[in-house]
Amino acid sequence: MNQVSNRGPILLAIFSVVIVVYLIRLFFLQVMSEEYALKAEARDLNEETIYPSRGIIYDRNDNIYVKNSPIFEVQFIPNEITIPDTTVLETYLGLTREQIRKRIKKYDDIARYQWQPLATQLSKEAYSRFSEQMWQFEGIKIVARLAREYNYPAGANFLGYINQVDSNEIKRFIAEGDTVNYRYNSGDLIGKLGIERQYEKLLRGKKGKEVILRDVFKRPMGSYANGAYDEPPVSGRDIKLGIDANLQTFGEQLMRNKRGSIVAIEPASGEILAFVSAPCFDPGLLTGRDLGKNYAMLESDPNLPLINRPLSAQYPPGSIFKILQALAAMSNEVIHENTHFSCGGSWFRNKGKPACHGAHGACSLHNGIKHSCNSFFAEVYYSFLNDRRFSDIHDAYQLWYETMSDYGIGRQLGIDIPGEKSGLLPKKEFYDEAYGKKSWGALTIYSNSIGQGEILMTPLQMANTAALIGNRGYYYAPHFLTAIKGPRDQWRSEPYTLHKVPGTAAMYNLVVDAMEDVVVSGTARRARVDSITVCGKTGTVENPAGEDHSVFMAFAPKDKPRIAIAAIVENSGFGGTWAAPICSLMIEMYLRGYIGNPRKLQRILEAEFLKSIAEAGGGNE
Repeated sequence: MNQVSNRGPILLAIFSVVIVVYLIRLFFLQVMSEEYALKAEARDLNEETIYPSRGIIYDRNDNIYVKNSPIFEVQFIPNEITIPDTTVLETYLGLTREQIRKRIKKYDDIARYQWQPLATQLSKEAYSRFSEQMWQFEGIKIVARLAREYNYPAGANFLGYINQVDSNEIKRFIAEGDTVNYRYNSGDLIGKLGIERQYEKLLRGKKGKEVILRDVFKRPMGSYANGAYDEPPVSGRDIKLGIDANLQTFGEQLMRNKRGSIVAIEPASGEILAFVSAPCFDPGLLTGRDLGKNYAMLESDPNLPLINRPLSAQYPPGSIFKILQALAAMSNEVIHENTHFSCGGSWFRNKGKPACHGAHGACSLHNGIKHSCNSFFAEVYYSFLNDRRFSDIHDAYQLWYETMSDYGIGRQLGIDIPGEKSGLLPKKEFYDEAYGKKSWGALTIYSNSIGQGEILMTPLQMANTAALIGNRGYYYAPHFLTAIKGPRDQWRSEPYTLHKVPGTAAMYNLVVDAMEDVVVSGTARRARVDSITVCGKTGTVENPAGEDHSVFMAFAPKDKPRIAIAAIVENSGFGGTWAAPICSLMIEMYLRGYIGNPRKLQRILEAEFLKSIAEAGGGNE
């Protein structure tokens, strides 16, 4: 009996402890624990991505060049989607039944519980129509995105475009460790080509997120924990380009129905003013739901509009190369101001090759440039490679090669968009392999003297040559980006590398005076502009595939030039006939803002060479 009475208090104590523990636990379950409250009231949390606004692109005059416009994307969760009738999706989203099936199946095994794109880049009208039908579906939502909108229908070749990220790009960013700052998911947009690709990390911004609480019927109940776990998006950085949007548009108008390039540079800074690749196309073609169709159309065009010719087309420079020959020979003391060579209409050393357009007699350096005398510059090149200071042609050629390389020939200039080619400046080993180490000389490679040999230049290099001559011996690396907008809406300028090249100011003034005469009374009289001193050099590039290419480079004004420019018009003939007046119109438009000779402008606008190009079977790419 005593044993039973002794157990009572113990049992009571145990029972009391159990009750207290139970009450405490119940209190935490019902009052204190958000986790269990969530399980009692809702099915799950959904983390919604909030996409940032992409940075705006401005031109040099603070005009908005590229901005954003709203588009919409239909997304689905593979594990939850229900489609009672595919007809609605086919009608309002423009998808076939097979496309719908494939897109759902694509993610069914690999991402069943994540939102995936079903239809992308819907217009406002398509969004409005489909949103009225959303009540029929489960596991589907519409997400607002931003697409690019262009205030100027020009510059597609350097601007690039944005489109959905692919698996290789995602892998590249993972390899670079970039996912710490920005994680790309299937369906995200990314810069493709040009400025959009080069400055993707600046322009894209940072994604935000909103954690949404949903009940057992999948209905949203608002932000979880009053938005404590939400993160606002951060807009991309705005950037400014050196491009003059109006000049770019004008240049593309001049190159209508033509194939070739115009590149204009501000010599004092290296900023790209215009960067025309023809045939041109409206950058707006590579936005919206028709992007894929339009890209395929451009890709199949026989005139190859998708090739960025200023960067990647490589041509023999023709007679514009004679200016560099003159500077290289003077800076290495092969010739001087008063050097004269005889021209009887052809070069006497090589059985009359190369021939000249007329006999120039005892030709000076000035007249050699003014009249583009082939004989004079063949003799300059011959004198350089056979100079007695060198033990053999290999040493002479090496010095010539190094001097030309200093001018930016045969190497990339480092422009700030992808795809730049280096052109071609053959090394001496190239000729050793082609002819044998001791079996070539100045007469073997004489065509280099007039820019018709193995040397190739891009239009960008041609314009940069005009800039370094206008600057009398230096240039800045050509570039598009000039400033980035900071957090306080202040522009921060970007510095670029200065390159000094061989030659004295006196040497450059000699060739500049001659280039002025080329325009005043020489081979480029069509490039004259009233009250503006234009200094230039023509080139007519032989083309084995058809008509010659017309080439011209120039700068203006003569002193403290504000624009350096080069143009090439494929299969159009003499440099002075087409490329020269095109450059002069660009110069006049940039410096004055209007064209004083409407007939000159009309002649260029009406010229058409695409037909002859197609018949000839193409040009130099």
